[in-house]
Parts: sequence; structure tokens; C-alpha cells
Amino acid sequence: MDRTLFPLAEAEGEPRAEESADAPRLKRANRAQIRLVPMDLESSLPQEHAARLIWEFVEQLDLRPLYAQIRAVEGHPGQNAIEPKILMAL
Repeated sequence: MDRTLFPLAEAEGEPRAEESADAPRLKRANRAQIRLVPMDLESSLPQEHAARLIWEFVEQLDLRPLYAQIRAVEGHPGQNAIEPKILMAL
């Protein structure tokens, strides 16, 4: 199997060794192909999963001191900060 991502073009008129002049050109299945599937994180965990307990606990914390330290604010340049709730849950 040829594992080259971008094979070099061969000389004009020269069929490759495994092809003959009468061989059909085919679109073959690529079984190693990656497939992106849209999904939401909420439905990927069962309702009784322990991660939900951690998130419920973190939502009850007073994280205002952490939010006050974030320097990325609306209307000014800079990358968005990661929400402190996410970091606490991790």
C-alpha cells in the first residue's frame, strides 16, 4: 500500500507497475480516514456521573476573586481567559 501523502507525478504515458492500460481507475475506500462528528459534552456523560457532582460543587463556590484578576475585558485586545469554573473543576 502506498503511504505517500502526495505522490510525485509519474512520467507521461508510463503506466505504473501495478496498472495496465486497460485497468479501471477506481475511488478506493480509505478505512484510516478520520471522521468528525458533532456532539455536545452535556449528553456525553450519564446523569449520575461523578463529574456532574464536581461541576455542581464548583458552581456553588464564590469565584469572584478569580474573575477580578482576569485582565482580558470586552472592548480591549487580548485573548479570552479560560473561565475559572473550568479550571477549578479540573
